[in-house]
Amino acid sequence: MKNNDRIYFISIILIFTLPFSFVGSKYFWWISFALKVFWALNARSIYQINEVGQAVLVSYDMVYGGGDLPWEWSNEYRLRPVVYPLIFAVVFKILNCLYLDFRFLILYSPHLIHVIFWQISDYLMYKLFLNESYSPNNNASLAMIMYMGVWTILVMNARTSTNAIETILLPIGVYYWTQIKDSKTNGGEDIRFKKWNRYSQWNLTFWGILSKIHQRYFILKSSSHSIV
Repeated sequence: MKNNDRIYFISIILIFTLPFSFVGSKYFWWISFALKVFWALNARSIYQINEVGQAVLVSYDMVYGGGDLPWEWSNEYRLRPVVYPLIFAVVFKILNCLYLDFRFLILYSPHLIHVIFWQISDYLMYKLFLNESYSPNNNASLAMIMYMGVWTILVMNARTSTNAIETILLPIGVYYWTQIKDSKTNGGEDIRFKKWNRYSQWNLTFWGILSKIHQRYFILKSSSHSIV
């Protein structure tokens, strides 16, 4: 991780030299996105073995076969949900159908998918900081810079681990939870709250059905072959 530490130090200098008035502008988000892409392309090492064994290896096996899957994915146990690796598997399949599944794209497309979710997460986090109910002292710019400078955020969010995607999705969930919470009026429910409530019900139903499909069809037997 020594190389990552050097890059982190350079990133910290860039982040903390940004003027507060610049935070939230169009150019700020472009710089933020470029920094995320840089970290994604720099994710060449493995910090946790689950970055491969519980994510891209399973996705690769879904599309191409021949993956030496961990024991949790065998028909005997079926412990892991398919939702997270299925995201990468869909991208791999699209690349395969378009004859664009080059080694570079297979290696880095999962990291770039993380970048997209990560950018959305940061934007909604900033909007949450702008809400006076949750940031009464108008410290949104300072809070955003401090948040972006956290080592775990910069180094780990571009990596394909469930911990990273949970870290990314948490601000998104908190933002929409506050939207629902703030939409309640005088002990009742306005139209926007009812809309979000209905959306949540359909969302839970969809993931429930997908989980059942996962249990029935998508758990693959462990193979004795390697993807290398």
